[in-house]
Amino acid sequence: MILSFIATSKPKCHYSQWTRWGHCSVSCGNGVQIRARNRFSDTGCNGTLMDYRMCQLQPCMCVLTKEFYMGATGQKVPTDSKYLKLLVYV
Repeated sequence: MILSFIATSKPKCHYSQWTRWGHCSVSCGNGVQIRARNRFSDTGCNGTLMDYRMCQLQPCMCVLTKEFYMGATGQKVPTDSKYLKLLVYV
């Protein structure tokens, strides 16, 4: 009895290079960046075509009037300017 083995190889999957990371999805605070790639073959591929990462830009700036600040906190505004700037993380 003669046994013969035929080597079968797994189909190779071919992808393009990843694109550069896109711009952050927000102009301030926490957002997401995306990059992508193409798949050149349909068999043997199980990798992702989209990649995501968190991005954090400068905190968002909100401007509140003295009246709003005093009404919300019951405290006097610790500045002489007409507006109080607070950093708000979204």
